[in-house]
Amino acid sequence: LHLMFEKIVANISSRFVSMPDHQIDKGIEKTLKEVCEFIGAFRGRIFLFSDDHKDLQITHEWSSGRSSGGKGKKPNYNWSDFRYFSGKLKDLEDVVLDTADELPAEAKEVSAWFEKNGFNPIFYVPIISEEQNVGVLGFTAENNKNHKWPKQYAHLLRYISTVFYSAISRKEINRKLRLTRFSIDHYSD
Repeated sequence: LHLMFEKIVANISSRFVSMPDHQIDKGIEKTLKEVCEFIGAFRGRIFLFSDDHKDLQITHEWSSGRSSGGKGKKPNYNWSDFRYFSGKLKDLEDVVLDTADELPAEAKEVSAWFEKNGFNPIFYVPIISEEQNVGVLGFTAENNKNHKWPKQYAHLLRYISTVFYSAISRKEINRKLRLTRFSIDHYSD
């Protein structure tokens, strides 16, 4: 299975190298679906930080339909509301939980959030650019007693997060270049 996932990751990488900007969002959603189905998640999300680094915005999401989300306005998450997660991810560590019992005592705010909203197993890896955490690639699975995340895939998920972020960044840079060219063309007229 590990070799199969490595092949999927290699295909993902090559797919995004030459992908036109207008196909990147759909390409990410399709890839989130592919990864979710392989690792046993019902939802995959990309969260990117706001400019002030206080909020995480869901920029891309795939859901199997068993959960809310996907269409319509996506919520922002205040980073300080999840101090346990934010501390680990800020230190560029993964957050992998198969059960709520795995949360340490110092994760009170996360435990409270799970009590209010329900627990689902999560697998979050930091999205790293220039040695800084710029966001999170996160996966959610069905809550059942037998769930076990394939933790050996963490490094491959980190690689996928880098591929995603590179594609998103390239798309944004090209958008800014087009706007600059438009401004220059119209200013010179």
